[in-house]
Amino acid sequence: MQIWRELKPEEVKEFTQWALDNWKPDTQINNVWHLVVRSTWGKLDEAFATAKRQIMADCKECRRRLHEFIESFEH
Repeated sequence: MQIWRELKPEEVKEFTQWALDNWKPDTQINNVWHLVVRSTWGKLDEAFATAKRQIMADCKECRRRLHEFIESFEH
């Protein structure tokens, strides 16, 4: 049984835009939100998590290179 109504195409755009405008990292998805909002929010969460992992990996690599650079002057 589905508790959410079928949206018209213009409503899908509005609900998607609402999700885009109101999304914040680490905010739990509310189970009463329409599936369109929940799906959009989930995609944003996934994209954020991927970007965060990449940034952390890049930072780790930068720290490693900086350490190597500093060590090159010490020896």
